Formats: sequence, C-alpha cells, structure tokens
Amino acid sequence: MRDFTDEEKALFEADADEAERGYGVDFLRERVKGGRPPLDEDGAVIVQFRLSRKVLKELDARAQARSTTRSDLLRSAVDGLLAA
Repeated sequence: MRDFTDEEKALFEADADEAERGYGVDFLRERVKGGRPPLDEDGAVIVQFRLSRKVLKELDARAQARSTTRSDLLRSAVDGLLAA
C-alpha cells in the first residue's frame, strides 16, 4: 500500500475537521444524489416473498426477453392485476 501525499493528507484532515463540526440535516439531504428514483410522491415499500427456483428462473428469462428487470416485470404484473 502506498503512502498518502501531503496534499491527500491535508484533504483528509479538512474533511475530518468538517465532519467533527457536524452536519445539519439539510446539508446531508443536499448531498444525497443518485439512487433509485421514487415510484411516487409517497415513496415505496419493500415487499418480499418466496418463489420456487423454477418460477424465479422463468421470471428472469421473461424479464431478460423484455429487456427489463425482475422488479419492473413484477410491478407491471401487479398493476395489471389491480387494474382488472
């Protein structure tokens, strides 16, 4: 492992000093970028359930064939069921 340069050490020290002074909630919210976009204005809830390996394999194959994700395919299926 290499040693840090004086410039890198100074940056680390400056960041540590800033962190020790503390951050307000607004600052932390501003720094959060990226991640998954919200599904709606109310946010999202994670739902977990079990599938057999066979069903999961078929689900993944169908998602890949449609160039989508497992989650998107399941959300579409639930939306279709609830719209009926």
